[in-house]
Amino acid sequence: TQDYSQYNEIDQSTWRFIMKVSIDFFKKYGHKIYLDGLNKTGITLNEIPKISNINNKLNKFINPVDKSIELQRCWIEEQNKRANDYYFIIEDKSKVPLGTISLYKILDNQGEWGRWVSVGDPIQNIESAILIHNFAFINLKLNLVYSKVIDENVHVLNFNKSFGAKKIGKPKKSKNGYFLQLM
Repeated sequence: TQDYSQYNEIDQSTWRFIMKVSIDFFKKYGHKIYLDGLNKTGITLNEIPKISNINNKLNKFINPVDKSIELQRCWIEEQNKRANDYYFIIEDKSKVPLGTISLYKILDNQGEWGRWVSVGDPIQNIESAILIHNFAFINLKLNLVYSKVIDENVHVLNFNKSFGAKKIGKPKKSKNGYFLQLM
């Protein structure tokens, strides 16, 4: 847990210096989305950010999860009982777990992919997305795979679009904002 009261003026000054150098560097050499991400999460060069504030801003991009480990365990057990609901652990080549990815709501040769959380590097993350699609199209012989993405989650929208995904229909209201279906 972050104990914000432990930061002194030297810590704050160090943060400002590092952020100033970093922001200048990324303005010149980085992708625009990096600076957009800093702004959207509330990270500034003025002070060390509170992790809880960042979490609150990022949480709108994912579905809420119950904090009770027991309730999460029950959800996984129920999910395992559902027909046509696949939940995978993403691992690296050494079998170290990196995250999760799912294919679910399979009906009429269509399925939704998501529940994708990974700490892998960009190559590992792309591989996991390709593998879930291969599983859907090759193993299950689905005709359509789609995902639902919050409309403000530009990074994930662009990721999907880079693989040829297109928006289906009009944005729909959810508790986290509007989401778009991509196929």
